[in-house]
Amino acid sequence: MSGATFVKFLENCIDQLNDPENNMPLSIPSAYEATTYYIAQMAYETFLKDYEDMMNESLNAAFPILWNEFDMIHIGVFEIVEKGFVKKIVVSSKQIKSFQEKFYERISNLRNQFYQVNSKAIYDHNNKCAHELWEEHVKHGLIGANLFVIIYYVLHSLL
Repeated sequence: MSGATFVKFLENCIDQLNDPENNMPLSIPSAYEATTYYIAQMAYETFLKDYEDMMNESLNAAFPILWNEFDMIHIGVFEIVEKGFVKKIVVSSKQIKSFQEKFYERISNLRNQFYQVNSKAIYDHNNKCAHELWEEHVKHGLIGANLFVIIYYVLHSLL
């Protein structure tokens, strides 16, 4: 927990204690839970944004890229943001596990968005290559007079 967050927590506790309309005693555990939840939310936002920015920067709109390169970039970026995320939240190990699971789920959603963009780029690239190869090597040989001759030679070469 950063100093600023701790100060905010203490200010909220003091405000609650000094509130004349407040008939309920201050509950430190619930205030602590609220503070840790707030810190976790801020960490989610910060490190998910960092993940997205770092992925955009690393990929540099260089789609399509090979899948193994994509996975290596994702793993590298993920390790960096995961370390930062875990350092940012200071709670029990059980709570860290819970926060991490939510964080991993959100990272997975972001990764899938990048995955879909790369998948579409690979699909478009492969279609473009197939069309160019068709035009260059196949289409000109497919005229009515020699179509069946070509099929005949292809079939016999396979047998």
